[in-house]
Amino acid sequence: MTFKAIIREGRISAIYDDSILPYLTSLGVIQEQVTCRRASYVEPLPQGGWCVDFAPIRGPRFEVDLAGQPFRTHQAALDFERTWLEERMHARDTPMVFL
Repeated sequence: MTFKAIIREGRISAIYDDSILPYLTSLGVIQEQVTCRRASYVEPLPQGGWCVDFAPIRGPRFEVDLAGQPFRTHQAALDFERTWLEERMHARDTPMVFL
């Protein structure tokens, strides 16, 4: 699996996944040095379906994808969440490193 990460001022920013730890270790990062911050919540909606809420990073809340389709499954919402975050990482004028 390829991970997208930003390295700025000696800090690595990435979308966390447990499988990234070996890559961080290869860069000399130990697990105790890793700080995780929540970027979003994926929650069920009362009427059914799922929403993706980026409030923790002062972002928007999505009850439908960018094509206007509801998130019918939890996995669809999770996939949207990761894609949205990765696109925002790409949008920055910061060197991107693929691990």
